[in-house]
Amino acid sequence: MTDSSIPNGSTKPCGRCTENPATLFIRASHFCDTCFKKYIRTKVTKRLDPFKVRNSASHQQHKPPTLLLPLTFTPSALALLEILDWHYRAQKARTGGRAGFELLVLYVALPAEVREVVGAEDVEEGVVDFDVDCDGGEGLERRIARLREMFPAHEVRVVWLGEEGVPGDLKGVLLGEGGGGGDGGGDGGVGDGKLSLATYLRALPSRTARADALALLKARFITSFATAPLPSPQSPQSPKPPKPPKPQAQAQTAQTAHAILHPQTTTSLAERTLCETAKGRAYALPHLTSEAARPHGIPTYFPARDLLRRELGVYLRIVGVQGRMEGLGELVFGGDDDWVGGMGGGMETGRREQPVTKNTTIEGLMRAFFEDVERGYPGIVANVVRTVERFERVEGGAGGAGGARDGDGDGDEGRRCVLCRMVVLDGRFGGVGWGGDQGGGEMDEDEGDGERSENKGRRRLCYGCSRSVP
Repeated sequence: MTDSSIPNGSTKPCGRCTENPATLFIRASHFCDTCFKKYIRTKVTKRLDPFKVRNSASHQQHKPPTLLLPLTFTPSALALLEILDWHYRAQKARTGGRAGFELLVLYVALPAEVREVVGAEDVEEGVVDFDVDCDGGEGLERRIARLREMFPAHEVRVVWLGEEGVPGDLKGVLLGEGGGGGDGGGDGGVGDGKLSLATYLRALPSRTARADALALLKARFITSFATAPLPSPQSPQSPKPPKPPKPQAQAQTAQTAHAILHPQTTTSLAERTLCETAKGRAYALPHLTSEAARPHGIPTYFPARDLLRRELGVYLRIVGVQGRMEGLGELVFGGDDDWVGGMGGGMETGRREQPVTKNTTIEGLMRAFFEDVERGYPGIVANVVRTVERFERVEGGAGGAGGARDGDGDGDEGRRCVLCRMVVLDGRFGGVGWGGDQGGGEMDEDEGDGERSENKGRRRLCYGCSRSVP
């Protein structure tokens, strides 16, 4: 069993401190609430060793690195935010006001018109990684205001996915040679060539395809936000513009964030492993779920990867009932009826259980499967993630394994999938070389040069993305 409540009045002592009565039974151990909080916080902070005060730039009296936390109003993400805030305040208390990092919280909201295309049921079931109040209503405003009140030391930003349209390199994939208006909207900006996100999703054939594409676009947006360069301050005594940096120093240009902290747990990573495999992106798993790879040129960390989703749900219930964090659990989208009220009643997910039908997406199916497995066989869930960690990251493959140049240099652009932005090994796009054809990554020999050139420019999709965008 992963967890269970111990009845009131039990005389079983806590297995850690042996002083307080145990209130939880988790992973074959008895915990009191205090020791369980310490257990969860230790698991997370151990993965944040690179951002200790002595390891950060703040030790040399410089600004510490900024860590970006993409937030959703789920128990796992809110619990991780509370732990990071506790760790930040503890560092300052121990070192006289210094911290090893600064935290930037980013909430990516879903516009109402896109929500209509995706389907409200997909949002509410968690099929797409967005929250039920993403339509800009009072619910979202109340939650954001409450977050800023509870975590005043950290900046909380809200951005809307799709405000600038669809990235220009995706237009030709969907709309053919015209590309939705030519190159005028190549950067996704406003203009005659702008392709709205709702139009893009409406062209996809199934719920699974729409959920997949939306998740990929959200990941691209978060990465672009994190790697966007900071504006360079100009000295008022020097009216001349600053000189452009040399090519060798380009990598040192200040950007919005130094790393991304994803709130995925062991359960979430196991779900993603099977989802990506089923979609045909298994080749990219070592780069999508590992902290050692930089598939998009920025370090990524999973501080909660050693914890189960249910455990963070229990932690949120404990910290959200007293002190300045009182009411934190009320921010979980879906309301109290979905997750508060018992250890075994769906409290850890914030989502209602849904029957499996022929329209169930891969994400929904894997989520339902692992919620049951996690409850009774947590070791199986952990083994899925550990197995992926042992996979070899091929140099020059899906992002490579070569530090900051992992598949994000200009030389890899021609081998990068235009949708998921992963580098495809040997440039074998689409079904060629991946969908059963073992003849290599070249186009059919009977294609003319013009047709081959058009297909390479218009259908530069990996095998998995070519299944979502037929």
